[in-house]
This record gives sequence, C-alpha cells and structure tokens, in this order.
Amino acid sequence: MIAIPKTFELAGRKWRVMYCTAEQARAHSGKDFDFNKASGYTSMTHATIYLIKDDREGADYVRLTFWHELEHAIEMAQGNYYEDHNEAAIEAAAQYRHQFDKTRKGETKLD
Repeated sequence: MIAIPKTFELAGRKWRVMYCTAEQARAHSGKDFDFNKASGYTSMTHATIYLIKDDREGADYVRLTFWHELEHAIEMAQGNYYEDHNEAAIEAAAQYRHQFDKTRKGETKLD
C-alpha cells in the first residue's frame, strides 16, 4: 500500500496534502465550509487536499478519503468545476483505486 504523499504534482502544479483538524483546515483554506462534517476537502485555490483527523476513522478510511479527494483534484485539473463533479462517480473511482492500492503485489520489471 502506498503512503499518502505530503506533496505531488498534477497538471503542472505542486499539490500539498494536509492531515489536520477541521479547525486547521478552515484556517488554512479560508473556506467557510463545515469541515466537521467532511472527511476531506480539495482546494484548487490552494492546491491542497485536506484530510480531516477523526479519531473514529482508521488509516484505511483516511487512505480511501485521499483517493476520493485526488479524484476531485483530477476533475478540477481537467477544468471541471467542483459543483459539477458527480459524487457517485468520484466515489466509485476512489473505491477502485483504493482496492488496487490495497491488493497490488510485486513489481513488473520494465527492462
């Protein structure tokens, strides 16, 4: 299983991943959003994925949330506004990426 990155590049921008409290996400993003009701949030403005700390959720759920938010980032990079994202399709793609990540074995040599 991959570790959640601290940074990555997508569509020519450097993105940051913050694992933080709802209050920290609100302060950093400047967004009037109820982070207490979300597991994650993607900000195109700040090129940041916020993963909200919640003692009730385990590491597996945080990884799934990362994949979900990455899907939002990809949609935004393609020019699709957040309001136009299909949450069901985003979640399905996240579930498939998460399943891939959890079950992959070994490496294929490319020589």
